[in-house]
Amino acid sequence: GDAGIVSEIRRLTLAGNQVSSDQAFVIGTSTNFRGGVTDMHLLPNGDLLFSVTTDLDPTGPLGGESVGILRTNGTVSPVAVQGLPLSSNDEAFGIWANPAGTTGYVSVVDRGLYSFPLGTASAPASLVFGYPRAFGLVGRDLVSDGDGNLIAQSCGSVVSIDPATGMAQVVLTRTTGAIGFEPVTG
Repeated sequence: GDAGIVSEIRRLTLAGNQVSSDQAFVIGTSTNFRGGVTDMHLLPNGDLLFSVTTDLDPTGPLGGESVGILRTNGTVSPVAVQGLPLSSNDEAFGIWANPAGTTGYVSVVDRGLYSFPLGTASAPASLVFGYPRAFGLVGRDLVSDGDGNLIAQSCGSVVSIDPATGMAQVVLTRTTGAIGFEPVTG
């Protein structure tokens, strides 16, 4: 693999269609070919919540955690989400937060969707929805539909999950690639 590659988040500031500022923030160094950022979500205060693979050096800024925050002042902080079933095969791939920025959601591939409080020193994870094996490897992307439901993409389906009730339904089958949601048009 490609151990030793530095993973970073880049913040670009635009002036019209020109880049006026390009800042790089190191989040860790890979221990093999898979280390890096898997998903990001902008919080209401301007901080950036993000998830990473389990293959980053634990001596880096995240200290071995799979969730972090890039603060508006440029510091990278780990979020100690306790109780996530992470291994080299089950990774935190999707990340989201409620509109108030008080609750985070992380999708662990092939395991489930978990919620955790933001803004606390230790964030205990609560299972919202366990992914049935029939859905395939669910959790590659995580977005909101604008009505409070979270949308997770699997290897062949798009699943809508109500985080309040844990109810889920397949809304689209035979898909590939990333998903997104446009709040203006729905």
